[in-house]
Amino acid sequence: STIWAQAALRFHDVPFSSAIADEAACRIEGFDPQGLSGTAWALAQLGLESAAFFGALAEAIVRRSAELGAQEISNIAWACGKLRHQHSAMIDALSSRGIEI
Repeated sequence: STIWAQAALRFHDVPFSSAIADEAACRIEGFDPQGLSGTAWALAQLGLESAAFFGALAEAIVRRSAELGAQEISNIAWACGKLRHQHSAMIDALSSRGIEI
């Protein structure tokens, strides 16, 4: 994804990254687990706190946690920790799924 490439290259253009994060929030239901976790990782790597994306991510994770594998759980948990994003229902869903697998 574009945002992942920006993070990997350490290229941070705040307006461009913010626009991508906002669009990702609107399209989050179409993301597979790797897309969810990769986008969360990239935004955290860039230090971009997108309330729209992380709010949508939290809602998606609560509904779709059964789809996540260990890598996705790890990436999402790391991203939320790095940005100090707190959503108790999402953290509970990630924790429960981590215990299951």
